[in-house]
This record gives sequence, structure tokens and C-alpha cells, in this order.
Amino acid sequence: MREENQLREGTEDDLDELVALWAHYIRDHRHNPAYNRVARTGFVSRRAAFASDIRDENAAVFVLARPDGGLDGMISCRVTTNLAYFQPHRLGRIQTPYVRPEARKKGNLKKLLTAAYRARAPGGPSLRGSRQRGGQRDRRRARLRRRRNRATQSDRLEQPAGTAG
Repeated sequence: MREENQLREGTEDDLDELVALWAHYIRDHRHNPAYNRVARTGFVSRRAAFASDIRDENAAVFVLARPDGGLDGMISCRVTTNLAYFQPHRLGRIQTPYVRPEARKKGNLKKLLTAAYRARAPGGPSLRGSRQRGGQRDRRRARLRRRRNRATQSDRLEQPAGTAG
């Protein structure tokens, strides 16, 4: 029986492996214009960003560690402060959720996301208490939008040819 991956917070010892996972993440998203021209310095700056997130009290990096010491997945999250005239004042941001292809379909991404949602900055709100995109209200709006679009498309299909609607 295969041992399960251990979910834990990333450490500075994980930085090389985190950058390697990030390289896989970039490769998987190579068709995204934001990622298709990553300079060599991108790896250096990403390493510095992971190191900063590991050290920062308002951020965390969670990893899925294999029994052999390698990493199968990662996610970074942080609580950021918004400009004073925007609401909400604090935002939860989740970045670079990635699970290696051979570790997928086992609930690993769900473990990483759950850890990120539960992360707390000392003395601050949890990420769950901060505003996050993709919540239930956004899903409800998207569902209503799809229904409306289908209704409009079916109305157009039912009209006789040559009539304006």
C-alpha cells in the first residue's frame, strides 16, 4: 500500500523543490499570455517570493510532501490590505495551486485549498473571513447568467425566418 502525502507548511528547505514545481506550473499554463515569456530571472524572483511567503506572518505556503522527501503539490496564500477606499479592507489571495499529474485525482488539490482557506495570520482574519473570488454568490450569478443566455438563444431559434426580435 502506498503511503499518503503529508500536508504541511513549506519551509526554506523546500525552496528548490517549490521552484521546480513552479516550473511545471508554468509549463502546464504555457498558453496563458501571462506565463509564455518567463525570463530566466523569473525563477530567481519566484524563489524570493516563495521565501518571502514562508517568512511572512500574513502569508503561508502549503506543500504536499512525499515520503521520499519530494513535493507533489503546493499552494501559496496571503492576506493583503486593500486601499482605504475599497471594500473589503483585507483580501485573501491564493496563488499557484499545483499538483503533479501523477498525484492528481486523489483529493490533493482539495487538501491544499482547504489548508489555504483555514490559514490564519497571527492576530488577523483567516483567509476564509477575507473576501475571495469564486464564492457561492459568484457561482449563483454565473448559473443565472447561463440560464438567461439559454433562454435568449432559444427565443431566437423559435422566431420565424425574416422577423426581427
